[in-house]
Amino acid sequence: MYPGDILEYYIRAEDDASNVSVLPKNLSGFDDTSASYERTFTMRGLPTYSGTDGAQPGILFWNDFGRRGGEEEALFAFANNGLAEGVHFDSYTTMSAGSFLSNGLGSAGAHGATAEQISGYSCVLYDAGNLSSGLLSNGSGVGSNCKSDDVGLLRSWWDTPGAHRLIAHFADNLARFLNTADAGAASHYLTSVINATLLGPDVRPSIGNQTAPRVLPSGTVPGFSTEFVSYGGCLYLNTFDDVVPGTGALETHVFGVGGTSGGSYSGHSAGIYNATADTDGGIKKSLLFPYGFLYVWDPPSGKVGGSPSARAELLGEILALYEGAHVPIPRPPVAAPQRASFELAPNFPNPFNPKTHLAFTLGREAEGSVKIYNLRGELVRLLRAGNFPAGHNELVWKGVDDRGATVASGIYVVDYRVGGFHRQQKVALLK
Repeated sequence: MYPGDILEYYIRAEDDASNVSVLPKNLSGFDDTSASYERTFTMRGLPTYSGTDGAQPGILFWNDFGRRGGEEEALFAFANNGLAEGVHFDSYTTMSAGSFLSNGLGSAGAHGATAEQISGYSCVLYDAGNLSSGLLSNGSGVGSNCKSDDVGLLRSWWDTPGAHRLIAHFADNLARFLNTADAGAASHYLTSVINATLLGPDVRPSIGNQTAPRVLPSGTVPGFSTEFVSYGGCLYLNTFDDVVPGTGALETHVFGVGGTSGGSYSGHSAGIYNATADTDGGIKKSLLFPYGFLYVWDPPSGKVGGSPSARAELLGEILALYEGAHVPIPRPPVAAPQRASFELAPNFPNPFNPKTHLAFTLGREAEGSVKIYNLRGELVRLLRAGNFPAGHNELVWKGVDDRGATVASGIYVVDYRVGGFHRQQKVALLK
């Protein structure tokens, strides 16, 4: 796959009685230009390039929560801010992060990325929901870490000299995980990039045992004015890390006293903001919200009809920290990659005697084979196997089998399997 490619797939099963089932059950939107097909069965090559200038989105939404919920809510929040997937933001979803499949964003060489590949994003929105293990791993594979070096990847991206960076973390247990997950680079990420101190794994005893506490803007960081609820679900379903800002960091939000009585709890942060500048002029900004993005709910007073949700408003306030960060980022012009393609030409002549020309065009160099079969499915001749160059390829079949004997008149099937493509054409030998 290449940047910008979209691969949609489904699984089809059929038994001997011709009973057929497919997964997903609903195939509407498959193999067309719409965005309506099931996301679980859609793969995207990132970053998404668009236009002749090679622009790419400035935002990467990393859903480390997998398909456990919240993805549609996040996409809706982006849409409420006028941001389109593949244009203003890209999305990467980790499937079953807590299963230690090592498929996080830092699993370079597999489905993940290198620092160079994500260098064009200026903003990352990270959401881990209420997961408690396998999150931003340090690649050690020890303890709660998988072998995906997510911390190393983000640290390289963050430390790029002269680059402007903004990363927002939403997760119930991220601070606890980074603080205890066999530490090393992970704990340094918590104290330096995020710049937060973990007081404990559960803030509820310190905020009146609320499971769905009000969250109020602290007034310390300009631009944050949205009030909302960090919803913890049924009793003791979610826990929120008990954190405070490190030296130089600020509180964006605080936990409010329950009900409508006003007031807030001090010493227990509902949002942390850290900003630094490097010697080359780059500005680095980080946010930590100790709850999943899914659990940002509208305040008890509700929202005025027609107004965006609290989740969408909070997202807008975060992205406003970098004015224009949602605009696609121009990149230096790059040569368009040779894409995989296979164009089969009619054989000539057809019918033929004594020989026919077989031709096809490849988008890029590829391995494969061209074979001749009879109508009984028996191999008649291996015409060629090995490497085929990009561009025009032409072979000649002289109507003989692998032993050099002339075959009988009739219909034969030319089987092309090149570069992952499979095509067949019928040819007729007449004597």
